[in-house]
Amino acid sequence: IKRREQTVPKLYFSYAAMNAGKSTLLLQAAHNYRERGMDTLLLVSAIDTRTREGEIASRIGVAREAEIFDQHDDLFAFIKERLEGRKIACIFIDEAQWIQESQVWQLARVTDRLKIPVLCYGLRTDFRGDLFPGSATLLAAEINIHISYRVVWPHEAFPVLAVYVDEPETEAAPLLTSDKAA
Repeated sequence: IKRREQTVPKLYFSYAAMNAGKSTLLLQAAHNYRERGMDTLLLVSAIDTRTREGEIASRIGVAREAEIFDQHDDLFAFIKERLEGRKIACIFIDEAQWIQESQVWQLARVTDRLKIPVLCYGLRTDFRGDLFPGSATLLAAEINIHISYRVVWPHEAFPVLAVYVDEPETEAAPLLTSDKAA
């Protein structure tokens, strides 16, 4: 008789540049769970205003409703409250760069105490290359990290957020170029 090993739920951080398809990947993964009859909890920060309130949407037109949290919420308590009467198989968080440092540790408690995996998707750095506080804490927590690449120039992929300007380079907006771009 083969015995199935118990896996320990983990906190994951998948980051990529803007327009690399992070929300699409999140929605695909959530769909895969639901397709197999497993319930999921989708969360989005109140700071995110690029789509309708309470929605995770990709630029290719796929969208799903999500619970909204803000920077003052205790995410462990927030999630535990939403588990009442539900068996959640996985938690997905879009725009994870807006999570506060304390909230990252609250999410780690979710995986440890509630035994639910948490998958965070977001940006690692801003246009200057500075880490977002939530991303910095996710990276420092030594969690499972996945980098998504976006093709910028033919046959080149970069895991960075690039800002392109028609003006001279400034400290606030460095000009990123490629040898092969010209």
